[in-house]
Amino acid sequence: MTFENIQKIIEDKFEDWKSNIEDLSIRNLVNNNTIITGGCIASLLNKEPVNDFDIYMRTEEAAFLIARYYCNTVSIPCEPVPGIDRITIALPKGKPVKKKVPKEKYSVAYISPLAITLTNKIQITVRFFGEPKKIHSNYDFIHCTGYWTSWNKELHIHKNVIDATEKKKLIYIGSKYPVSSLIRIKKFNARGWTITANQLLKIALQINDLDLNDKEQLKEQLVGVYAQNLTKIAEDTKIDKNGKVDRDSLFKAIDKHLKE
Repeated sequence: MTFENIQKIIEDKFEDWKSNIEDLSIRNLVNNNTIITGGCIASLLNKEPVNDFDIYMRTEEAAFLIARYYCNTVSIPCEPVPGIDRITIALPKGKPVKKKVPKEKYSVAYISPLAITLTNKIQITVRFFGEPKKIHSNYDFIHCTGYWTSWNKELHIHKNVIDATEKKKLIYIGSKYPVSSLIRIKKFNARGWTITANQLLKIALQINDLDLNDKEQLKEQLVGVYAQNLTKIAEDTKIDKNGKVDRDSLFKAIDKHLKE
C-alpha cells in the first residue's frame, strides 16, 4: 500500500475515533497528544487486515486523563494510578475487565492494568507515554516502529521498517521485555514471518541479563508490553525458602496458562 493511502487510513480512523469522544477537553487532549504506532502500519504496508490501531499518549497527563475518561464509562470500579514514569490501571482484585459484547462505537471492550481496548479496533496503551522514540524503547521488532503523530498529522516509516515488513523478517532492536518478545515469535511465525539465528541470539542474551528468579522481575517480563494475559503465571508461581522463584510451580503455571 502506498504511503499516501496509509496516511489517509490512519487519519480517517483517528478522526472517527476522536469525534466519538464526548468530553471536549479530552477530545482536544487526544488531538494534540496521540501517537499511532505498532503492527497496524506494518499490516497496512502489506495490505493485510489491521488487528488494532495501537495508540499512545505523548504526555503523562494525557495518558492519565484518557485512561480515567474510559474507566469512568464502565460500571466496574477502576482507575489509573501514576507511578514512576508509567501508569497502571487499578482493577478489582487485579483482574482485567471484559465487557459482554459491547455494541456502541468505540466503547470499552476490555481493560487490563496496562491498556484499554475499545470496539472498532482501537487499543490505548496507557502504561507508557512520551515521544515516539521513548515509546519505541519498549518495543522489540523494527517493523513495529513506524508511527503517525496527531499534532502535525505526519506519518513516519523508515526504509528499514519497509524492508523488514515487505520481507516479513523479524529484526530485533532490543527491548526492555525480551521474554515477551520470545513468546511473540510464535504468533509471527504463524503469520509467515521468519527470524534468523542471530536475531534469536540477541533476545537470548538480553534474557540472560535478567534475574528471573526474582518474582517481581519475572512478573514484569511476563506482562511486558503485549502479554498481559501471562500475569496469571506469575500469580501462581511460588517462592522457595531462599526467596527465589520455585521452578516446579513456575513450570506448572506455564503449562496451565500458556497452552497455545
